[in-house]
Amino acid sequence: MGDIKAPQATNPKANDQTTDYETIQATVTAWPPALRATLLHEIINSLVKETEEPRPRKKTLDIALGLANNGGPAPTDEEVQRWLDEHREAKYG
Repeated sequence: MGDIKAPQATNPKANDQTTDYETIQATVTAWPPALRATLLHEIINSLVKETEEPRPRKKTLDIALGLANNGGPAPTDEEVQRWLDEHREAKYG
């Protein structure tokens, strides 16, 4: 962690932040590696949550209707019954 520098103070409030940063860095550096890795993992996860854009919603109904659309009119009840009869005849003889 020696290569990471504390944020530079540009206003009085930043001086407090720099002191906090240095205090936190000194505290965390004294921790065992596994605990530091856990903290790092949690910090990265928090950043991912903050920067993630919500995924666009899928238009499931439009997709489903598109799958059923063959470009022509819907079959009549008689046509469907004929197809079922043909299928049963082919399957069962």
